[in-house]
Amino acid sequence: MDRSGRTASLIETARSAIVKGDWNEVRYPTIGTGTIFALIMGWQSIADQAEAGHLFGDVPALLLVAGALAFLTPRGTTLTAVTDLGARRLA
Repeated sequence: MDRSGRTASLIETARSAIVKGDWNEVRYPTIGTGTIFALIMGWQSIADQAEAGHLFGDVPALLLVAGALAFLTPRGTTLTAVTDLGARRLA
C-alpha cells in the first residue's frame, strides 16, 4: 500500500469513528503505533550515532503523546454518539 492509500485508510477510520462515536477505534491504534515507532526510532538512534538527535527529541515526544492518550482514554465506559442521541430524540 502506498502512502496515499494509508492516508485514505486513516481518514476513513476517523470518519467511521465520528459516525459511530467510538473514538477507541482511533485511539488504540494510535497509541500502539506511536509506541512501536518510538521504540524502533530509539533503537536506530542508539545503533547509528547520526540519528542520536531523535533519541532526545522525537522518541520522548512520541512516548509522551502515547502515554497521554492512554491515560486520557476512558476505561469501561461506552460513549454515546451524537448521531445516536439525535435518533433517540426523533424516535
